[in-house]
Amino acid sequence: MARGALDVADSVVAFIDLGTNSVRLLVVRLNPNASYTVLARDKETVRLGEGEFAGNRLQAEAMQRAILVCAKFVHVAQSLGAGEVHAVATAATREARNRGDFVRKLRKQAGLEMHVISGKEEARLIYLGVAGGLNLGAKSGLFVDIGGGSTEVIVGTQDEYAYLDTMRLGAIRLTSRFFKPDEEGPVTDRKYAMLQRHIRDAAVRVFQKLRQLPVDTVIASSGTAESVAQVASLKFRGRALDPEDVLPASLVAKTVQYLRSLSIRERRKVPGLNPSAPTSSSPARRSSTPSSRTSSSPSSASATAACRTGCSSITSTVTSISRPSARCPRAS
Repeated sequence: MARGALDVADSVVAFIDLGTNSVRLLVVRLNPNASYTVLARDKETVRLGEGEFAGNRLQAEAMQRAILVCAKFVHVAQSLGAGEVHAVATAATREARNRGDFVRKLRKQAGLEMHVISGKEEARLIYLGVAGGLNLGAKSGLFVDIGGGSTEVIVGTQDEYAYLDTMRLGAIRLTSRFFKPDEEGPVTDRKYAMLQRHIRDAAVRVFQKLRQLPVDTVIASSGTAESVAQVASLKFRGRALDPEDVLPASLVAKTVQYLRSLSIRERRKVPGLNPSAPTSSSPARRSSTPSSRTSSSPSSASATAACRTGCSSITSTVTSISRPSARCPRAS
């Protein structure tokens, strides 16, 4: 569908975010007072990046899963009166050697024009979406979004970013690289040390830059991070996570240690752990939230980023680089 400027008040616009693990839909009505009303949001886990990263080729079954969900989301958007559908694809698609074929299939079979964005553009959109839902005041924040194929990091204030970057680190990518499909036991000390070494080696340039920038708090904005935060609150604080909670890095590390001591079967029973979070074998899952909440100051970038929700080893490593706390707001 055509992608145009979002300058028509009182119109309905839809956004589709095609990630490495999930596809997300957000449908909003743009209001005359420069606010927007959320009409619907949906999420389905398709694991587009499954089996891709070894040879940088999207697998046929994974592509078909994503195409079917995108076609359904286009239908939902049209049924709600959306005149425009803005769609972006991230790490799995941008790194695939056969991404051109995939984009053409999306156009032909789902009726969707997919825009493949760079890692830094993804980071910028994440910053706009998350910062728009926070009140940092005069503080500077480190924004971290862990997806299936990449992790985006941004340093910024409420109004502008000072640094943004992307790393080829994500839950599906690391699962594919370090775990066999039938490996379902606890994560051993040896395996965990290998993961940490790999993450530090891959992120050394980013970490060096982050240490040079003033940061007062860490804001984690992904399904993986929220799951870790929810488990931490339920397990060690005895209550559900509050959107305003701030978790010390020591509690994040403690939670990661707890989770890695469990088998996959045991982890699936842990209260607060997102059942659609990537494991070594996860069927497609769906999460749907009809909504009519109104928010202010929409834009194409921030509304696209708002439909992002984005492995615990990355969470622990990033929050350990001299940062005092991790703030885990719910995905907007």
